[in-house]
Amino acid sequence: MMRKSFWAACGVYLLSTLLWAGEGSVSVKLLGLNDDQFPILAWGGITLEPLVRQPDYYREMRACGFTIASLAGNDEQIDAAREAGMKVLFGNSAFSNRDWMKPDAEAWAKDFAPFAEKYKDDPAVAGFYVKDEPQTTELDGLVPMAQTILDQSGKLPYINLYPLSANIMHFLPLTYAEHVEKFMRENPSPVASFDQYVFFEDGQIRETFYTNFKIFRDAALKYDKEWWYIGLSIAHRHYAVPTYAKMNLAAFAALAYGARGISWFKYSDIGRPGWWAAPLTPFGEKTPVWFDLQRVNRSIQNYAYVLNHLKSDRVYHFITPATNNPERSDGPDADSLISSVVNIGKDPFRTGGNWIVGEFTHDQTGDRYMIVVNKDLDRTSEFIPVWREGKKPKEIRYIQEASHNETPFGRSTDSDILEPGGSVILHLIY
Repeated sequence: MMRKSFWAACGVYLLSTLLWAGEGSVSVKLLGLNDDQFPILAWGGITLEPLVRQPDYYREMRACGFTIASLAGNDEQIDAAREAGMKVLFGNSAFSNRDWMKPDAEAWAKDFAPFAEKYKDDPAVAGFYVKDEPQTTELDGLVPMAQTILDQSGKLPYINLYPLSANIMHFLPLTYAEHVEKFMRENPSPVASFDQYVFFEDGQIRETFYTNFKIFRDAALKYDKEWWYIGLSIAHRHYAVPTYAKMNLAAFAALAYGARGISWFKYSDIGRPGWWAAPLTPFGEKTPVWFDLQRVNRSIQNYAYVLNHLKSDRVYHFITPATNNPERSDGPDADSLISSVVNIGKDPFRTGGNWIVGEFTHDQTGDRYMIVVNKDLDRTSEFIPVWREGKKPKEIRYIQEASHNETPFGRSTDSDILEPGGSVILHLIY
């Protein structure tokens, strides 16, 4: 364990000299994106043959706001994505289908070397898919493979973890939080990811929704890592049909907690009974979900020039009524900028509203920002913050959804009412 941890630490240090130095998103730098692009991954987006071998398929994906597609398995797919200005995660059993319980760093490095030589200078290949949802007993084996990919290619070794709601047997002998911490502490990849699907067809929301974000945020801050969130963009089993409100709430809740990448499962329908309402049908045709998802993704891309430079200071919830808090989500602490939220409305049971507030500092300018999200999926709410003494900004501006223009925020401009699942990014001028 000491030897493995030493080399993992060396890998993190060497990579940090190239990527961590300066401001901005490590994810963006590692993927080779521009500073005004946000990592948005189409998980399972390369599945419709022969469409996935054609540049127009990826041009349409890019128009939907994506920057990365997965999972490419051949040069024809990579070439088509490159021509369309998209990037891909590349997968091959030589480095993703190994016995993680029996790591062999020397053999794995030899097996990966031809792929590194071929793709390390290819801007269309953003990274290499390694493993989806490893168990705790497999985490140690992932370390040498991730290190090999970083050392030989300088690209992302993509590993996605289980959600908190998964069977606890996957994490034993650890708790889920310890499982996440172990990965972030020992794996040299600068990015961790997890999937969590939370909206059910009966209207219920999974009670681990925000707790999972908190666990990843806390671990990422502790170990100086970045994290991505995979949300759901296809109905199946008991999960609800994706809507703009649901997908926007999921994405911007993650961003309010400090996520540095968003992924969607899936982009295209898999043509299996019981799976429906994906952005694309099995014939490759756009559904209403495609257009709802496009708006969410394009909003995030419009904000990318800010999002890629926001350092998370704190995140908290306002919940009305107070008993409507099955997760026991944290409220504001004594150092928060605002202490409460009021709502001058006719319905006393909705006074205050249900909000997520993420506070941030811009890593270049030092300016303060907030991401505010309306957690209600059935009611608009008015956001009227009560500022702590000495912390009220001279001016509050919101960034417009489809431009970089900043406009005064508040009742005077009729801009403080958010739709169900709605969100806003506020620039606080002091």
